[in-house]
Amino acid sequence: MDFREYITNKIKKNKRIIEFGPLNRAIIKKDEFKNIYYSDIKSKKEIIDLYTGNEYLKNTGIEVDTGTIVDIDYVIKKDYKNTFKNIEKFDYAILSHVIEHMPDILFFFKDLENVLKDKGKVIIIYPDIRYCFDHFRNEASLRDAYATYTDGTSQNARLSFDFMLNVIKENNAYYLWNDLNISSRINTNNQREAIETYENTKKGIFLDDVHYWSFSDYGFIKFLYEGKKLGLINYDLVEIYKTQPNTQEFMVILEYNKEQNKSNFEYIKTVLDDLDPVIKESKLRNEINNKNEEISKLSLGIIDKDNEIKDKNKNIEEISNELSNIYNSKSWRYTNLLRNLSGIIRKK
Repeated sequence: MDFREYITNKIKKNKRIIEFGPLNRAIIKKDEFKNIYYSDIKSKKEIIDLYTGNEYLKNTGIEVDTGTIVDIDYVIKKDYKNTFKNIEKFDYAILSHVIEHMPDILFFFKDLENVLKDKGKVIIIYPDIRYCFDHFRNEASLRDAYATYTDGTSQNARLSFDFMLNVIKENNAYYLWNDLNISSRINTNNQREAIETYENTKKGIFLDDVHYWSFSDYGFIKFLYEGKKLGLINYDLVEIYKTQPNTQEFMVILEYNKEQNKSNFEYIKTVLDDLDPVIKESKLRNEINNKNEEISKLSLGIIDKDNEIKDKNKNIEEISNELSNIYNSKSWRYTNLLRNLSGIIRKK
C-alpha cells in the first residue's frame, strides 16, 4: 500500500490538518489542501543547518536534500500546548517518521491532545526497527517510556547509547528483509562514542537527532495497549497497516478520545494477537505441519493406487499366462475339433 496516496484520498479537502516534521517529504501538499499547516521544533533555516551535517546522518548514511525542505508555519515553542493555545484545533495530525525522534514519547501523546479536536485523528507512519538502520537495536517499550516520563529525559541516555552502539549504515528494506550480508555489520560502531553519548545525555547534552523509540509494528501496538491501560494514552486504535515484505514502515491511525473509551481494548488485543511473533510462528508451524500431513496422506494415497495397479497388472499377467498355457496345451489342440463338432450339432 502507498501510505501517502491512501492518506491523501482518505482525508476530505475541507479538514484542518497539521503535519509535524514534514522535512522535505510532506505527506499532504499545500496545492492540494487549503487547510494544511506544517510544524517543527526548528525553523526552515535551522532545519537546513541541521541536515547539512550531524551525527545522525553520519551514523545512518541517510541523505537529505536541503534544497527541498518545506516552509514551516508553526515553530514549536516549549510545547504544543503553548504553541497552539490560540490556534483553532485540528481534525488531523500527521507524523511520518517523527515520533521515534521525540525525547519523551508519553509526554508527546499527552501534549498532542492540546492540538486535536475531540475525535480528531492521528496518522502515524513509523519505521520498523527490523527493516531500517535500527535493525540491531534493542526494541523500546512502555517501561522505557514510563521511566522517561516520570524521571525526566535523563533516562534517554540508555536509548542514545543503544542508538550509537547498534545503528548501522543500511536503510534498504530489501537487504534487511533478506539479510544480505547484514549480520557482518553488528557491533562495528565506535564503542567509545557510545559511552561518551551516554555520559553527555545524562548531563543534559543531547544529540542533534536520534531514534529514541525503536519499535516493530507489534512492539508499537503493545506500547499503545499498555499506555492506554495505564491511562497515559487517551487514543483509540482505529486502523493498523503492518509492515509488508521488503518495506520498512507501518502505519497506525488513532482517534483522540477525551473520555478514555476503554471498549477499544478488545480490538487492540486482537491486533496484538495477529501481530504477536510467537503466535505467528506457532500458526506458521501448524500450517507447515498440516501441509506435511496432507502431503503424507497424498503420498500414501499414491502408494495405495500404485499397489492396486500393480495387483491388477499381476492378475492380468496371471490370467494371460493361464490362457497361454491352455492354448499351448495338447489337450486344447486335441479337443478343439470335438468342440467345433459339438457346436455344429447344437445348431442343427
